[in-house]
Amino acid sequence: MHKSRSTRNSSNANIPFIRVQQQIIFGSILIAAIAILGYSLFAYGFDFVLITLPLIVIIASAFGHFSGTRQLEVLDRMHELMVKTGRGELHHRITKTKGMGEIGVVAWELNEFLDQVECYFKEVDASFRSVASGDYSRMALDTGLPGQFKQSLQRINLSIETMKENTELLSRNELAAALHSVNARNLISNLKNSQADLVKISEQMAHVENVATSNGENAENSTAMVADITQSLINIDSSIQSVATVIRALGEDSAKVTESLSMITGIADQTNLLALNASIEAARAGEHGRGFAVVADEVKKLSHHTKDAAVDVANTLQSFNDRVHEMTQEADSATALATSIKDKIDDFESRFAEFSKSSHETVEYVAYAKDKSFGLLAKVDHIVFKQNGYIAIDKDEKAPEHQAVQVAPTNCRLGKWYFEGIGLEQFSQTHAYTALNSPHERVHHGVQDALKLAKKDWMNDDIIRQQLLGRIDDFEAASSEVMQLMDEMIDEKHGDFLSRL
Repeated sequence: MHKSRSTRNSSNANIPFIRVQQQIIFGSILIAAIAILGYSLFAYGFDFVLITLPLIVIIASAFGHFSGTRQLEVLDRMHELMVKTGRGELHHRITKTKGMGEIGVVAWELNEFLDQVECYFKEVDASFRSVASGDYSRMALDTGLPGQFKQSLQRINLSIETMKENTELLSRNELAAALHSVNARNLISNLKNSQADLVKISEQMAHVENVATSNGENAENSTAMVADITQSLINIDSSIQSVATVIRALGEDSAKVTESLSMITGIADQTNLLALNASIEAARAGEHGRGFAVVADEVKKLSHHTKDAAVDVANTLQSFNDRVHEMTQEADSATALATSIKDKIDDFESRFAEFSKSSHETVEYVAYAKDKSFGLLAKVDHIVFKQNGYIAIDKDEKAPEHQAVQVAPTNCRLGKWYFEGIGLEQFSQTHAYTALNSPHERVHHGVQDALKLAKKDWMNDDIIRQQLLGRIDDFEAASSEVMQLMDEMIDEKHGDFLSRL
């Protein structure tokens, strides 16, 4: 701008300004008029006609000089105004232009133009000042402005609308980024807490599995013992039945003996009666029957002794019969008790068999639950690994999240479980175990490749950005495959158990 102004000034350097030109012209006319007036007075004396014309010229020259000076003053003010306008001072205006004719019209048109320019810039300034303070509701007012001024303000208003939308989008993105950061930070913390809880649950489930296994073994051993006890009770019941049979036989034999004793007692009574009759007959025979009387006395004594012995034996047998009867009742009671105990033992054996079966099923349930809980722990570890990868994209290489994902597939928790832990011991026979290693490696390599791409200029290079998103899609797909294979591996191990459900 300064160069252009200097160029214009240098191009006009040899041309006098209008004021100088006017002074030269009016000065020349005035000098000529005075010279003519003096010559007329000197040559012709006082002649009204000759004097009037130079005086008119002198007066006209003076008036023209005065009028020109006023117009030049307006031009000076216009020049000063343009200089100030060039310095950015748009509030100055040209005044005192009354009676200036065309110059006055030009001055007022210039004032009108400056009014429009000032109004334009005030509207622009007010709008952008509001935008700078975060208020996008103050639009530039284009009412009353013509042509390009109006069009420019309308385009500015459209730009402000676009800026408003961009600002709202940025605000939403900032909020989303902040929420994502808070969510990711808390998610990692919560997942780590869940990891710790799942580790404890897995340990407790292993302990419960051991207890359940021990209970199952004890139940099986107890079942065998119950079977032995049942067999012993059966043998006892059989023995009691045999004893009862023997006792009943003794009772029957005792009854027969009692009958025999009754017969002996009857025989003794008859013998005693015969002995008495023999004594009577011997007494009648006199001296000849004395010897027979002695025999009759002995027979009588023998019959008395036999009867007494029979009575004693009968009493003894009666006491024996009473005891046999009591023994028979006790044997019957023992038989009934043994039968009742056997029924209860049979019921207990049936219940204990169910308990043993339930214990075995409990062991299977606990083993399945333990493996599922460890599978869940492995999934949580996997999710933590991915979340660390997402966080590390916005972090530098010294961030703990970045370091956490730089491990080899064999050194993470899942890798150690797979290559040297329980996974190798208990799941290596499954098909899913063999297939698990490949997607697990792809997750690790995918996350690490994504971090390498994130260090490049992905913001300004669409190809890098698409490659980054592609790697993220790849390791997410591999991650889904890992989780699916974990479920299949556990279900395959417990296939027999699950088929019975």
